[in-house]
Amino acid sequence: MNQVPQLRDRAWLVNAYVVETKSLSQIAKELGVTTIGVHYWVKKHGIPRRTVSEGLLLQRGNGLTLEFLQREYIEKKRTMSDIALEVRCHPTGVRDSLIRFGIPLRGVKEANRLKHGKMISAEFLQLEYVEKKRSVPDIARELQCSESTVFKWMDEHKIERRSIQLSKLLAGEHPEISREVLEREYYQNKKGCSEIADMLGSTRENVRCWMRYYGMKARSMPEAVSIAASGPRNPHYYDGRFAERAGMRATAQFRNLKKAVFARDNYTCQLCGHQEPACPTRKEMLEYQHITRNMDRFFDPTNGICLCNRCHMANGDMHTPEMERKLELIAVQNELRRVTSAVPN
Repeated sequence: MNQVPQLRDRAWLVNAYVVETKSLSQIAKELGVTTIGVHYWVKKHGIPRRTVSEGLLLQRGNGLTLEFLQREYIEKKRTMSDIALEVRCHPTGVRDSLIRFGIPLRGVKEANRLKHGKMISAEFLQLEYVEKKRSVPDIARELQCSESTVFKWMDEHKIERRSIQLSKLLAGEHPEISREVLEREYYQNKKGCSEIADMLGSTRENVRCWMRYYGMKARSMPEAVSIAASGPRNPHYYDGRFAERAGMRATAQFRNLKKAVFARDNYTCQLCGHQEPACPTRKEMLEYQHITRNMDRFFDPTNGICLCNRCHMANGDMHTPEMERKLELIAVQNELRRVTSAVPN
């Protein structure tokens, strides 16, 4: 082995092994020495060894040359895996060849961009995620990538993610509520989300999520309070004739009726027995209360009684069952009083 001058010449060995891409066994056979001897001088001269994969490629005659890698990896922007699949080797062999030829490797971000850049574009995500309402797992399965990759591209394209509740709605975990029903009940019938949920046997959160899904604008707080304070939603609502009653209360006939009833009841509350003092305060003032809300008996003295402010506020406007029973008894007493006073002695 020491008598072979070619092995001592580094330039000759580099030309045979690197330039002419001869294998160690081919060089050993040509010089009539052992493969171990050639390996010794390659290592001693500091010549980089080829990997097993690169050696197999060279044996098949489709080696990874500098021109081939520059054309496929740099110009065509192909990945190591694609190149390895074409030349039938492991991606590690392609990587080693790139390093050996001094070709700079791509970073992870650039590699992912080339791998998924066409499929996970802003237009693709806008179509599949926003318009078609597909889920991230479905998109990831179609593109054969991880869900985190899809989320990363969504963040890069500034596509807003759905809430967890809305994702569950689209996945069919909650019953669907049609847009027509929501618009009719919420806008036309002026119902709240809780009332719609009770009507449909659903939850308030479910109704609100479907409203956000359809892009329906919610009411402002003042508007919601105004709707809740008017109509049947108001606890003081009776038959919708409040304005008519207010007008009748402003007449002289009602003022005269009020004075007559107060005098008849001796200026005494018919529920608690409170009498009006000489200088009454607001909490001690007497007020007129209709026994029934029959509009035909609005000016009937037997349909009215005298109550103090406390009893009127506590029971009069609400008409509780206990209040109704007391008022019925008082109505009977007033009727007897009227009949008795009408009979001549």
